[in-house]
Amino acid sequence: MASTGAAQTGSDAYVTVGNISVSPETPEPGERVTIRAEFRNSGSSSAAITITEASLRSGGSLLDTADDLGSLGVGDSTEVPFSTTFDSEGEKKLTIVLRGTSPNGGISVIKKPAYLEVERSSDVTLAVTEVYETDAAVGAETPINVTVANGNSEAITGVQLKLSGASVNDPNRITGSIDGGTEEHFQYEITFDKRGTQTLSGEVMYNTVDGDARTTTKAVSIDVVRPEVRSDVSAKTLSNGDTEVTLTNFGNTRFSDVEIAAMEDDDIVAQNLMADIAPDSNESVVFDIPSSVDGTVTYTATYTAAGTSHTTSLQDQSTVSGEIRLVSVEASQSGTGITISGDAANLGSTTADSVLVSVADTDKVSPTAPTGEYYVGEVEKSEFSTFELTAETGSSTDSIPIEITYVVDGDRVTTTQEIGIKATGNKNTPRNNDQGQSANDQNPPESGLPLTAIGVTLAFIAIGIIGFGVYRWRNS
Repeated sequence: MASTGAAQTGSDAYVTVGNISVSPETPEPGERVTIRAEFRNSGSSSAAITITEASLRSGGSLLDTADDLGSLGVGDSTEVPFSTTFDSEGEKKLTIVLRGTSPNGGISVIKKPAYLEVERSSDVTLAVTEVYETDAAVGAETPINVTVANGNSEAITGVQLKLSGASVNDPNRITGSIDGGTEEHFQYEITFDKRGTQTLSGEVMYNTVDGDARTTTKAVSIDVVRPEVRSDVSAKTLSNGDTEVTLTNFGNTRFSDVEIAAMEDDDIVAQNLMADIAPDSNESVVFDIPSSVDGTVTYTATYTAAGTSHTTSLQDQSTVSGEIRLVSVEASQSGTGITISGDAANLGSTTADSVLVSVADTDKVSPTAPTGEYYVGEVEKSEFSTFELTAETGSSTDSIPIEITYVVDGDRVTTTQEIGIKATGNKNTPRNNDQGQSANDQNPPESGLPLTAIGVTLAFIAIGIIGFGVYRWRNS
């Protein structure tokens, strides 16, 4: 900075413009520069002077001004700071102007020219970007990335970064230095309190390798919209029996403080924390539900979005209530009596209690001793217990109805399962006594038959009796 010229006065006070300092000494285009001017009332003056205006001008343009600075006594001095920026490079001619009045009504106007050079001596840039592609939402914390890039060949030091224009969590950041040709990234949490286009400003202050203090600023416009909170919880059973629960964020605000609880009735049986979930994304956790849990499990997700707490629940559809079915059933028949045996299997994923199987009493089937009904008791999930029943059937019955009752999840269930009967025995038509008699009539017996003939006759009678028995069994 160079300056020339002398004080001009039209009163009995002799005022001069003394030292002028500039910071930074060589500002860059767009960089804010501070110019400090010293005003001094000489000790040889005969009166004080009241400063009515001090200004910084360039040609016919007023760059900055300070009003009503008070009185400047004989031998006193004061320093006035001016601030401005320059859009282009090159030498700038400035003028420091002071106006004042003396007690006798005299008016003083003091001017002093000054020169400074504006040049692009460094290439430090500032980038402000949103982390998510979706618009920021009112009341929701929006992550913002700020990048400070040092394009110089030498390091910059004393780097201080500040973000303003909204409610900013920890707006001031400090880092020691940034090497030439490298960059540093800073993440902020921003909260906007109203909708519409909002301006967010970043300012980085640093020192060059020559010790010059510099400032670079960057402003961006951000669209702020109404918050939308939409979520969904899903669950699936893994091959090892564990349950994977997924929380999906369908809204435009981030989910934070996410927690998922697995509950049976009102009791928490397992809990898991989850990472923050960005809009249009999801996170999953795996639950190993204790084997002691018999009832239906409900998964409830609790999270914070747009400054408020929200919950979303899902009843696990992979948990199926206990269901008793008769499997591996065999029915054996003896005359009109039937014996049914097999397994009572629990096909569900909860325990079935007080399981009772019994032969239904109908027109064609009736239970008989000793086991017309059989108490199985408790059957745990995916387990089975054996049973045996006895019944009596009519002549034309091909199935036996078995009634199954049990208690599951506090409810009593009654079902009936039909058990088929497979016919057994000789299917050939038996001989009758008339046929046997005709054979004998062809060869009338004689007295004193040989033993061989008697044996044949007895064998024939025996066969006839056996055939009759088969015939009666088939028609019983």
